[in-house]
Amino acid sequence: METPSVRVLVVGDSGVGKTTFLRSLCRSQSLTVSNHDKSSVWTTGCDIHVLLKSLGPLNREIFVEFLDIGGHCRYELSRHVFYHDVHGVMFVHDLSNVKSGERLRNWSRELNRIQRLKGCIVPSSGNEYDFPTLHELPKLVVGNKKDLLSMNYRTKTMGPMGFAEFRTVSSIQSSVEPLSIEPSGAFDTFLQQTLAFANRGDGRNSYSNDNYNSLGLRQTANRNVDRDNNGRSEVSDCGVAMPPLSTGSGSTRSRWW
Repeated sequence: METPSVRVLVVGDSGVGKTTFLRSLCRSQSLTVSNHDKSSVWTTGCDIHVLLKSLGPLNREIFVEFLDIGGHCRYELSRHVFYHDVHGVMFVHDLSNVKSGERLRNWSRELNRIQRLKGCIVPSSGNEYDFPTLHELPKLVVGNKKDLLSMNYRTKTMGPMGFAEFRTVSSIQSSVEPLSIEPSGAFDTFLQQTLAFANRGDGRNSYSNDNYNSLGLRQTANRNVDRDNNGRSEVSDCGVAMPPLSTGSGSTRSRWW
């Protein structure tokens, strides 16, 4: 029995702590001991971090695959190749660096531009009447490095949450040594939303293997259909194709170049 999975795109400027946060997140919920070097280098291309999480009404185990995108400006013209068939987006900024929060608008605009030009970010559900947009894609703003702020620190601005793009988006604050996420329920809610988005269009809201493929997407079930005089089906079977990804749990990762 294969474990379903969902894909979450993780974007933000270089140095805001995306990789460190994801490593800590996956390691904290892994049953195995990770020997990862705590030192961090800039991500080149895309790293994949895999988290095994119990989600859905049946509390079923799901692989959450975080696509950690290199944030350096030198990759701006090439990183869009990784913006493909995702079920949620995390925008990460550094709470101690106001500029990194302001630049999340640039990341939002970049995603919108790629979706408008290529239509590849949001996957199709296979329903001809389903036209998913970035507006419908689950999003989460992560304010990282909370531990670097002083106890009596008060922000003078609303940060990225003051921009129109993020006013309706949930946000969390995090630190990694030790891992802390506040509010704690917001992150789990976001993951639940990504799973629901991946399985949208299925009114039964079922998580059985008969209805979903190994990528967490609804499969077209075998069914009787009307056929024309030539024996051809009037309803074609729909399938969802995605490029192969890594499988594993905890801090298991692979690199795309």
